[in-house]
Amino acid sequence: MSRPQTSSRRIQTRSAVKKAARAWNITPPPDDTERDHGPTEEGLLFTSRCLLEVHEQVDSVRQEVQDLRAYQHRCRDEIATSPLSQSSLEERLHEIEGRTETLEKAQDTKHAELCELLDNIKDEVAELENTVEEEVGKVGLEVVDLDGRMAAGFSEINARLDIISNAMEIQRNSMATRFYATVHPLSILGGNGAGVQQGVAGKTVQWYWKCHDPKYLNRLVNLHEFYSLDFNNWYNASNSDSDSDDDSTDLNHPVPEPSSIREAAQLRPKRAVMALFSHLGLPYHVFEEQTERSHFALTERKRAKNDEAETKGRKIKQRYVGRDGISFSGSPTDVNASPTQSAVTTGD
Repeated sequence: MSRPQTSSRRIQTRSAVKKAARAWNITPPPDDTERDHGPTEEGLLFTSRCLLEVHEQVDSVRQEVQDLRAYQHRCRDEIATSPLSQSSLEERLHEIEGRTETLEKAQDTKHAELCELLDNIKDEVAELENTVEEEVGKVGLEVVDLDGRMAAGFSEINARLDIISNAMEIQRNSMATRFYATVHPLSILGGNGAGVQQGVAGKTVQWYWKCHDPKYLNRLVNLHEFYSLDFNNWYNASNSDSDSDDDSTDLNHPVPEPSSIREAAQLRPKRAVMALFSHLGLPYHVFEEQTERSHFALTERKRAKNDEAETKGRKIKQRYVGRDGISFSGSPTDVNASPTQSAVTTGD
């Protein structure tokens, strides 16, 4: 045998040995490829162990086959010797049918009970729904009533706050003593849900005092309408201070009753301004006294100026008498004075 063939056989043998070693978990003999003599002791021991494992495997398989055959025979005997017969099967079938019928009857009875219970539940639910609807309706009415009362309460609170705020503004206005002082406007509750509206801000007392002038009649009427001042409350009011300056107090010329704020303000502007000042808290008499003092001082200055001019005119007027006995009256410019004339001043 050639050397290559011998090497190939050794490789195949070694591969088979490794597979057998892995299969039965046996340590393979050492790989001694240089020896050409017969098998070694390790190889024989490995071979014997492999044969022993094969024999054990064969015995195990044979035992399993015998057990399987015995089980098959036992099953066949049990089937052949079974006590079940045609009659017993029929009895079991009748028994099953009877139980099925009983179960169906019980099921029908239970179904009827459940249907009746369901109808009762539906009636109770319907009654409960009606009760809940009634209660919800009552609660809704109570909520609406509560909302109304809350809205009324808030409106009352806001109205009181506005009253307090206006009272503070009136108090501040009452301390005004000069025409250049700023007037603090009052707030009113606007209609149609417009909320609180504020009067004209940043105006001085002089701006309101000018309402005495007929050319500011529109301003006076607008202020009366904004603050909702009823002219019936002040037009015919008995007030000596206001009546003293009204021409309407003449009994020979009675004033007709006005039908609007504009007519009332045209007929009695002073009373209209006094009513406006009273509503804002402005001290009308203080500014009236200042106006009267100013008018009196102006009148006195005019009178003093006129007196001074009249006195000066009297001093200028002179009577001139010439040496020839002819007298002249008038100013010196009315006479062609000559060096021979002498002026004699006489009183008028």
